[in-house]
Amino acid sequence: TKYGKRLIANRDLFLSKRVKHRIVGYANNQVERMTKLNEKVISKSTRRVRRFEQFGWDTKAAAHALRLARMCVETLTEGTIFVFREDARELVSIINGKYTYEQFCEKYERQLELVEEAYVRSTLPNNPDFDKINELLIDILDDYLWHKK
Repeated sequence: TKYGKRLIANRDLFLSKRVKHRIVGYANNQVERMTKLNEKVISKSTRRVRRFEQFGWDTKAAAHALRLARMCVETLTEGTIFVFREDARELVSIINGKYTYEQFCEKYERQLELVEEAYVRSTLPNNPDFDKINELLIDILDDYLWHKK
């Protein structure tokens, strides 16, 4: 829609260094889940359970955590979020058990070091420009409510 296009055109307003805390927090949550399966996963994903039993840890959560940490570095350095992954094959190989738990942990720890370096060097603002975001929201709502076509 035209509103979605306006949001996309202004997506830079929403990015800030805060992304580090959000994304790394989510990634670390995935790492915590790697050594245990919760009831939700057990009831929904038999493939994931089989992988857990085969490898002794949740390789899908591992791949997800590494992808998130890499996305964090990219966002901090490039100022955008890349959804389509050039590293997709490597992430799938993690899911398929190519790496040991220890190898993954080394990769992940190195990625967290890169996150810290990217955070320090990032040119993103510390916080989003909430005034401009609110102006955009009001503008979109005004157009939607009063000028629908």
